[in-house]
Amino acid sequence: MTRRQERGSDYGGRFWSRTRASSSTGLEDSRDPGAVVVGERGPAGICRIADCFADSGATARCLVCATDGSAEVFGEGVVQGTIAAEPRGRSGFGWDSSFIPDDGDGRTYGEMTEDEKNLISHRRKAFLALRDALHGD
Repeated sequence: MTRRQERGSDYGGRFWSRTRASSSTGLEDSRDPGAVVVGERGPAGICRIADCFADSGATARCLVCATDGSAEVFGEGVVQGTIAAEPRGRSGFGWDSSFIPDDGDGRTYGEMTEDEKNLISHRRKAFLALRDALHGD
């Protein structure tokens, strides 16, 4: 049993989630482009690449799924934002220090506490959407 399946067994079914980051700069492929660039160039690389384009807009997207083996229910969370001119903050992981959510106060995810980020994150929105879908809201 995978870790993903173990987590799902707590809820009587299987569960998975997938997070994707994309930008209007064309940094999108089948892998998480944020992870690809962070892994190869670090958060500063994301900022440098975004700076090459007129639009530094970005989208953080998370898709979660719950299944009982016969049906699947999805929740999607989306946060619009921009890529910072340079990484800011030390909290979070990956591209957090590069992403400024539109729903925030001008700070990057990396400058927020975990609680502050979780209040507006794409993951939270995805899980709330999944909860609503499971409850038929």
